[in-house]
Order: sequence, then structure tokens, then C-alpha cells
Amino acid sequence: MGELSGKKAVVTGAGRGIGRGIAFKLAEAGADLAILFRKKPEPAAALKTQIDQMGGTCHVYQCDVSDEETVKQTFGQIRADLGNIDILVNNAGLASWGNTIHDTSSLEWDKILKTNLYGPYYCIREALTTMRPQGGGQIINISSSITLSLPAHGGPYTIAKVGLEALTKTIAKEETQYNIRINAIAPGLVETDMGNRMVGVDDMKTLYDSLPFGRACQPADIANMVLFLLSEAGSYIQGEVIYINGGATGV
Repeated sequence: MGELSGKKAVVTGAGRGIGRGIAFKLAEAGADLAILFRKKPEPAAALKTQIDQMGGTCHVYQCDVSDEETVKQTFGQIRADLGNIDILVNNAGLASWGNTIHDTSSLEWDKILKTNLYGPYYCIREALTTMRPQGGGQIINISSSITLSLPAHGGPYTIAKVGLEALTKTIAKEETQYNIRINAIAPGLVETDMGNRMVGVDDMKTLYDSLPFGRACQPADIANMVLFLLSEAGSYIQGEVIYINGGATGV
């Protein structure tokens, strides 16, 4: 029996990259999974097959977290399928890179903030509806180490992640009384398709010599911290932002 056996976990943006790594790690630990994807069903379906083959439970839902009504409907179905929600990992996100704020269109601004900030807010609100009456739960938001450096030419993404960290700290103060814990993990550059696009390379291994410890952060590095925060060993950690970036100060 895994340490999360019997727990019901929702992971957004779980088809690929960091979200996939987190979802698989939670399934290995025994949690029953609800994984959300936005566009491409194939990666999420492949993950479900992998989890099913190892004897786990995994439900798959298409959900654009930036749409409030879609989130409400999806979480209603998750509650019907799983019965309750013990864990929520807000991982779904979109990158925006290259423009000054002056040159960022309102459409781009809205798209990035709706996905990276409003989306977690919508999902948290739905999860709390279940977690409060059941006597507790845990929420983990995936932020970014970009909030340390606040660089130029990444305004919408940076601002959304700063807002996500503020959301994390505020909800921690509001929900401790309900035995609900919430923390954020802020990765540095992670070796994923999205990470490659953000730094303009096809293979991140070409950058290894310039990165801490001679490698990029891996999805497993993030998933391991998620599992620690969900464990008894992390049970007194609340409202924190934990940076996993090899000691670097930004993406």
C-alpha cells in the first residue's frame, strides 16, 4: 500500500511535462487520479494506460481551466467519479515570452492570466467546496522561479505567477482553520517541451554546461517535492513557496 493509498488527487495539465511527472508519482504512491488536459487527448490517454497497467485508478477529463463554467462542470464530474477530493495540484499553464508589456496585446494578456492565475483560482474554489466539509485537504500550486528575477519581456507570465504565489499565501491564512494546507513549488528551467520553447532550443542538453549541477531540473524533481509536501514529513508546511532551481535566481 502506498503512502497516498485511498487519497483522491486532481492534477491539471497532466498530459505532459511536469504535470505528467507529478500525476505518475502520485499514482505510484497509491492515489486515485483525476488528470486534466486542455487540447491533446493522446498524451493523457497514454498516461492513463500506464497507470492502469500498474494497477492504479485514473480518470481523464478535457478541461480548459481558464473557463470558469468548464471547471465547474469538470469538478462536478470528478466528485461524481471519485467521491471526494483530497489533493489538488494546479499545474496547467501557458508561457508568454518575448514582448514588452507595451507590445503585449490584450488578447495575449488575458489568455495568460486566465490560464495561469484565474485557472488555479477556479480549481481551488471547486476543491475547497469538497475539502471544507470533509475536514481537510491539500493544494499545491506550480509557480516559477521567474518570480525571483522579474525579467523584462515576460510580463504576463511573470505577473500571473506572482499572483499565484500571493493567492497561495492568502488562502493558507484563510483555510488553515479547515485543516487545508496549500503551498507553491517554483521550478527553475525544467526539461520539458515548454521549457525548450521558453529558451529557444530543441534539446536542453545543449545548455547543460551552463546550468547548476550540469543539468536542467527534471519533472521528477518537482514530483518528489509534491510527494514530500503531501506526506506526514511535510505536514507543518503551510503557505510557503519552495524554489527548485539548483540555486539559480530565475528561469
